Amino acid sequence: MDASSFTTHTVCHENQSQYNTAQDLFVCLRGVEIYKTIGFKDIAMIYGNTEKSYQKTAQLINRIRHQEQGGTPSRTLHDCTEKEGREALGYIDKKARCILKENGFSEDGTCRDIKLEYNSNHPITVAKQFVLNAVDKCCRDQDINIEAILRNPVPYENPERSTEISIDQT
Repeated sequence: MDASSFTTHTVCHENQSQYNTAQDLFVCLRGVEIYKTIGFKDIAMIYGNTEKSYQKTAQLINRIRHQEQGGTPSRTLHDCTEKEGREALGYIDKKARCILKENGFSEDGTCRDIKLEYNSNHPITVAKQFVLNAVDKCCRDQDINIEAILRNPVPYENPERSTEISIDQT
């Protein structure tokens, strides 16, 4: 048995497989995919690919695992990292949609519940003197045109009484 293979077991009852570690414990791989351990993910994806190229990371992993001949190719490392990233982004997207749905919004961000706090035509703003003090402080530090800032038609909402929601549609 070489270093890249391992023994699997099957539990049978009346000539039918009840449990097979090769199929039930490990997800089915396609192409050049490999089973990734926590150590592999930590070294390859957290430390390696964020700091170095795929080629240098593959060399590091193969040196650590004493597999300098026939070890993990850089392309496999690239594919594993891309798949992990897609899965993370998929989870974030699914979680965002769930949060919107749980709070009365459609997936495109439209409020389905008529709630006064969501549909106020007048945002709760900070006091004018608070904004003027902040502008004055900025103008002391840099060459800023105070008239241009004060002509800004955007209301400065009170962050303690407002919530900002950003929805990216692709």
